[in-house]
Amino acid sequence: MHLTTTHPLLYTLLLVIPTSTSSSSTSIPPAQLTIVIRNSLNTLSIARAEELRAGILREAEQLSNGHGIDVLMLHEQWAPKHSWTVLPMFEYLLNTYQDTGVKWLFFCEDNTEVSLKGLLSVLEGFESSERLFLGHALHDDEPSIIHHFKFLSNPSQFKYPDFDAGWAISMELLKHSVAGLSTKLPTGSFTIDVQHEVAMFYYDDGILLTNIPQFCVNKPLGEDECVSTVRYIEPDCGSVDAEDILVSVKTCHKFHGTRIPVFKATSARNVKHIRYWSDVVDAAIPTQYAGVPNTESGHCAKLQRIIEIFGTEEEWKGKKWLVIVDDDTIMNFARLQRLLACYDPGEGILLGERYARDQPEEARNVAPHFRRPSRLR
Repeated sequence: MHLTTTHPLLYTLLLVIPTSTSSSSTSIPPAQLTIVIRNSLNTLSIARAEELRAGILREAEQLSNGHGIDVLMLHEQWAPKHSWTVLPMFEYLLNTYQDTGVKWLFFCEDNTEVSLKGLLSVLEGFESSERLFLGHALHDDEPSIIHHFKFLSNPSQFKYPDFDAGWAISMELLKHSVAGLSTKLPTGSFTIDVQHEVAMFYYDDGILLTNIPQFCVNKPLGEDECVSTVRYIEPDCGSVDAEDILVSVKTCHKFHGTRIPVFKATSARNVKHIRYWSDVVDAAIPTQYAGVPNTESGHCAKLQRIIEIFGTEEEWKGKKWLVIVDDDTIMNFARLQRLLACYDPGEGILLGERYARDQPEEARNVAPHFRRPSRLR
C-alpha cells in the first residue's frame, strides 16, 4: 500500500482544497463533531484510547468554553455487535446524533494523534450537507488477495482510507449509509481488511473517497499542516523472555522439504520452544500430527486443535504466550518479544489480524457488545 499520487482524471472530481489549517479561528464548534475511537478490549488499547479522548476533551474545553464534544470508544457498552467492522455502528450513531447539531463524524484508532482545532479547520472547508467520505487515500499497486483481487486490471484506480490516519464522513452520508443498510448488507461475506471494505461499500453506491493531505502518516502534528497522524514507533515495554513463548507452525507434508528449511533458517532463529504441526509425522523435522487431516482451504480445525493442546498439555502450562504461524510466515521473533511485552497475558488476550465470515442480520442490532480485536503489527 502506498500514499496516492495525483491521478489527472480522478482528482478533477475528488480533490477539494479545504481552508488552510493555519487559521486562528474556526466556524465549526466542537459540538458539531463526534469522534469514534476504534479501540480494543485490552488494557493497553483502552489506556491509549482514554489518553487520546482526554486530550481531545481538554482541547475542546479550550476551544468552546465548556460546549463539549462526544468522543466514543468501542470498549464502552454503547457499541453495537460487530462494531469493529464499522458499518454496524452507523445506525446507533445516526439515532443518537442526527438531531443534535452534529454535522461530522471522525473515526480513528487508539494510536492516532489528533489536533482538534486543526481537524475542525479542515472540515470547515467542506459542505456537510453533501455526502462526503474523507481520508488519507491508499491504493494497491497490484491485485491483493486480502482485497479479494478487486480492480484486477488496474488496482491503483481504487482509493481507500488509512484508518490509522483517521477518516471522516458527513452526517448526510451517515443518513444515506443507514438507509442503504436497511435494505441490504454490503456485498461479500468475508471481512478481512475493514478499511478497504468500507470504501467498497461506498464505491458500490457511487461515492468515492476524497483524499485529505492533512490526515497524515509518519509525520508529527503540525508538519505539512497535519491535523491527524499516526507514527509507527517500536514498542518500548521491555521484552518477553523466549522461555515464555511457544511457537507452533502449521505445515503439511508437501512443504516439509521446501518451506520448513527456509522457516528454520529465518523466522525460527532465536526461538526457544517450537513445534511443527503437520498431516504426517516426520522425525527429520520433527513434526507432530494434530489429529486433523490437511485441507486445501480453511484450516480452522487445525488451529483449534493446536490451541486445545496448548491449554491442556502439562508440558506447556508454564508458558505465557502461544504464537501460531504458517510455514510461509515471515516473523521477526525479537520484535515479537518486544511487542508482547506491552500486553498482559493474564487477560486471556488474543492478538492478530481479525477476520470475520458472514455478517448476519443481527449484526445491525444495537445491543451492547464487548469485543476483543487487536491488530498485530
